[in-house]
Amino acid sequence: MSLFVAYLPLGYPDKETSFELIKKLDKAGTDIIEIGIPFSDPIADGETIQQASSHSLGQGTIPEDAFSVPSTRAELYIMTYANILHHMGYSTFRRRAIGAGYQGIIIPDLPLEHTVSMEGLNQVQLVAPNTSESRIHLLAERTEGFLYVVSHLATTGGVSSADGRLKKIVETANESSNVPKLVGFGIDSPERACQMLSLGADGVIVGSALIKHLGKYGIDSTIEFAESIIHSIHSGE
Repeated sequence: MSLFVAYLPLGYPDKETSFELIKKLDKAGTDIIEIGIPFSDPIADGETIQQASSHSLGQGTIPEDAFSVPSTRAELYIMTYANILHHMGYSTFRRRAIGAGYQGIIIPDLPLEHTVSMEGLNQVQLVAPNTSESRIHLLAERTEGFLYVVSHLATTGGVSSADGRLKKIVETANESSNVPKLVGFGIDSPERACQMLSLGADGVIVGSALIKHLGKYGIDSTIEFAESIIHSIHSGE
């Protein structure tokens, strides 16, 4: 079954609303909910997520808030940066994340060679369109939970023009691992999501588009948008 992953910045537009959205996305059938801890220098995030994170920080959101998210049927993954882990302490962060119900972690600025022990949490690796074939094999072998396939070389929220390369990345990764290959960055419609599946992806990760809907139209419209993608990727199976 194709997987739908929703990325949400913790505490946007406020803590209460973000927690409500987590519960409603879970009820709508989201497979994995990725909770992003707001950070002042988010290297992988595009303008939409940066603005949401900045707003969340202005609301007083702190990393510890991630450990009080609602329980879900969906798997919970936490996305954070190495500075936050270092500041809190890797073992403390790991222990608290597991205690809060998280199944995995994504650390975009921590390369495979510097991976730290996060026993009990799946550590997700990322590949990009310019990742070498040998590196794709290595990352696919070492990733846990799923492989995060970045659709283009810009930050989140952009438009991909590298579909041919994406197909090759997924094919290469499949030679080394049977974990799901999930495509993120620039997935902004049911049609785009289905295009990713046609390239061999096992699912999609949607973040910026959800945040835009939330900011413009509120929770109900955001859930309807998510449901449209979930229905679309499942109906084609």
